[in-house]
Amino acid sequence: ASVTRFARAACKPTAGATHVARASMGGGVSKKSPAAGGGGAAPPKTTKSKAKNELDFKVGELVNIGTLVAESGGMLAALDPTFNAVGEAAEGNYGVVVGGSGLAIVDMSDPKNLKKIRGIDTGVLSKAGSGTAALSHDGKYLYVAGGLGIAIVDMRFGPERAKRISTCDTGVLCHKSGGHVLCGEVGTFSQNLIFVTGGLGVAIVDVSDPAEPKFLSSVSTGVLTTSSQCSSALLTCAKGTFLYVAGEPGLAVIDVNDPKAPKAVGLGKEGEGSPVKTGVGATYWDDNKCRGNHVLLNIDPSLPSQAKPGAASREKEADRMIAYVVGGKGLAVFDLKHPCAPELLTTITDTSVLITQSGGHAALCSTRLLVSGARGLCVLDASKPRTPAIVGKVKVGVATNAGSLSVASSDGIYAFCVGGKGVATIDLSKLDALRQKFEDESAFWFVSADKIRSSSEKTLPAMQELQGREGWLSRQDVPFSTACAGNYANGKFLAVSHRWEDSKKPDQQGVQLAEVKKYLAANPAVEWVWYDYWCMAQNQDAAGGESRTLEEVLEFKAMLARINTLYLGVSVLVLLDMSYMSRFWTQFEAWLSLQQCSTEGVRPAPKDATRCTVVSIHNAATTSMAGDLLKMWGADEMKPEAAVAVLSKPDIAVTNQSDKDGQLPKVLKLSDKVKEALA
Repeated sequence: ASVTRFARAACKPTAGATHVARASMGGGVSKKSPAAGGGGAAPPKTTKSKAKNELDFKVGELVNIGTLVAESGGMLAALDPTFNAVGEAAEGNYGVVVGGSGLAIVDMSDPKNLKKIRGIDTGVLSKAGSGTAALSHDGKYLYVAGGLGIAIVDMRFGPERAKRISTCDTGVLCHKSGGHVLCGEVGTFSQNLIFVTGGLGVAIVDVSDPAEPKFLSSVSTGVLTTSSQCSSALLTCAKGTFLYVAGEPGLAVIDVNDPKAPKAVGLGKEGEGSPVKTGVGATYWDDNKCRGNHVLLNIDPSLPSQAKPGAASREKEADRMIAYVVGGKGLAVFDLKHPCAPELLTTITDTSVLITQSGGHAALCSTRLLVSGARGLCVLDASKPRTPAIVGKVKVGVATNAGSLSVASSDGIYAFCVGGKGVATIDLSKLDALRQKFEDESAFWFVSADKIRSSSEKTLPAMQELQGREGWLSRQDVPFSTACAGNYANGKFLAVSHRWEDSKKPDQQGVQLAEVKKYLAANPAVEWVWYDYWCMAQNQDAAGGESRTLEEVLEFKAMLARINTLYLGVSVLVLLDMSYMSRFWTQFEAWLSLQQCSTEGVRPAPKDATRCTVVSIHNAATTSMAGDLLKMWGADEMKPEAAVAVLSKPDIAVTNQSDKDGQLPKVLKLSDKVKEALA
């Protein structure tokens, strides 16, 4: 199901466009960990690692609402403000929950205590397909689209007296595909129009007289079937007005500038009129029938209001327009600068909440992008619209595998998830508080050097297992200013810079651990060792999902963001192999380890003050690579600007481009940050 125009007074999303969302800070690379390696004596006895507070942000729930069914899930539409008989705004915040069995009006003035006010039989909703609703711009009428047609509900006399006043057959709606409805934009030719999307196409209906809606035209999308759940979004820019329709084959673009003659104008690979591939749509085979996933399009609401068309401002808006499509396989981000030719910017497939059977949904909540699916709610950082970054997953408890789970937010604090089991209220301010807690900290997890020295294991397991071993891990505070002052360069702390030899197992043969042990034997002053696989919670979901708790993900990202503190301030052991020189993170770490902090900023450390020890392993042991590494990053001219020039080159590879994008700007500001810390 989908979310339409929620809490207009507080959120004010793009006029007429549903599911608006913005999107992201660069995230970290989450490695997946194998089981602990064998060899030698039996490893120490372990206890099962406890999940760090399986976080539950649900603060309210409304079940047995009477309109929701498992097969189709549900959606939420806003009714704030509604109007009373004399045309004045009614008090309160009301919502409409649309499900396969009807429509329910809910009092949402207290998000933690939702109350059903009444139910309405629209006569157009079907249990097999999802329905949606859109509130007119003046709040007086509600437009409902379902598998059996569209209905118009009169809201002028308040939610308690709401009633259906008309219906209309569009010719595009199907029992199993349900329907999706959008309002036109205020101040444009489409002000008195609604756009209805169904399994057979898009229909345009004139609702200037709500009591007698008039069908104007329809057009095939090329991306939907009679079993496809539907969604769409409307964009008005300097180049015209376009409707975007998402389905399993791709994203269709419909030119609706002439409401009586809409036409497909997408510029996909098959030529004019063809859809653009998204890479996230999926099909689910049920009883030998192909059921298309619900795929959602979002438009960035951070732009100026689109309700007032103006050529200059419209052109500027179009340059910044971002769209999001959510399907059973993930999230796709598009640039709509050229409306007929959406440009795919990136895809995110590891949300861990989406399944092909029911697809997904999204909404914007402040600077967060919320993606919902049968397995819960995925929260993404939305501060940078083009590069969404996953923050973590929140359980909601109202979703069903067969039906969709929709999400909406009004004020940036609460999110409302609607599924086949009911409505759940999620308090996102708790997420903000937890995230801020980790970002304000300066602590890192370290492994006890003595435990490593005494271990007979060939390799060590991931952090989650080490947490279950008494005395292995300790959280140590390493403030940036103190690290810059050289207080941790006394040999007590050691950070290991190494390449992951496999995405699941960084030290396949135990060579890296063996070299760490040699270093520790030669340097008895070392008490604590930092090695990413041992000291940062790893994603161990072999299926590509997310095994970590939300708290673990937030801590991971916060530590990754300040990782330069370690390599800039403590002793560093570089484990150099043949591929080390071509990887972004290892080269970045090597450069940091060869720098020295002073009141003048960051500069290459003199040889007698270096904190870096380089040990060549595997095939690199027979080469001169160690000297080359020290010569390159230890050169007098290798200031931050020069380092960025090298690290930004395409032959310095990185698994997640967002890591490069996030770290390189920090390097350019590093000297100023050090000066400030030491002032």
